[in-house]
Amino acid sequence: MISPIKTTYYNGDIIYCSASGNPTPMYEWIDVDTGYRVNGPTLIVDDGSGEGKAKTYRCNAENVVSGEKKIASEDIKVHIAIGSLFGLHFISFSICK
Repeated sequence: MISPIKTTYYNGDIIYCSASGNPTPMYEWIDVDTGYRVNGPTLIVDDGSGEGKAKTYRCNAENVVSGEKKIASEDIKVHIAIGSLFGLHFISFSICK
């Protein structure tokens, strides 16, 4: 599950990925276009994320149960606005199903 769900994100906002599992899952964010990876459940929005472009990020939650790897993933499409409003860059998103 990706949160928070809101229509506008600002530079420095954090998008979280969470999943339940036993053992506790490990998390990884992936920029679907570039393959760039960030370990951990948080993705920090910054103005270097591709201003003026739409980007898709994928959160993978992974754990191993009885020797079998289980992966749950969810994508989020981020639309990054061109320019800024009073110095604040903003983006909007949609969940890809």
